Amino acid sequence: MPEGRGRSLPVRCAPARTHRPGRRQTAGNTRVTLTVCANYGGRWDILNAANAWLRDNPGGELSEEALTPHLSMPYAPEPDLFIRTGGEQRISNFLLWQLAYSELYFTDTLWPDFDARALDLAIASYQKRERRFWPHQRTTHRALNGGS
Repeated sequence: MPEGRGRSLPVRCAPARTHRPGRRQTAGNTRVTLTVCANYGGRWDILNAANAWLRDNPGGELSEEALTPHLSMPYAPEPDLFIRTGGEQRISNFLLWQLAYSELYFTDTLWPDFDARALDLAIASYQKRERRFWPHQRTTHRALNGGS
């Protein structure tokens, strides 16, 4: 599902039109969520959500639970694994809110060369990690390892 400020893109980029065949072909898939963000920014998303919440709740007290439904992708699960290709070691304003508890994987492999083998390496790295969400809650996350 393309996300972001698609209406502000030039016509030649039209993400909704160019991704339509892939969306139809994968409409019944349920195991993995792939999100393509075009002209998207994490700061924009958070500000947009906060402003929407403030319009709906003038004078109210904002919380994480109250803000989340106003983000541009409230339906999408928070990523377990964020993969950054091309040798960059930053998230570059991408999904700032949603990446709070994600594992980060950086690779020098360029995006066009990121193939099944490169993905397997990223997943293998992820599977070795112990996910800790709270100081007293320790859990090894096995979502990509076929576990629950």
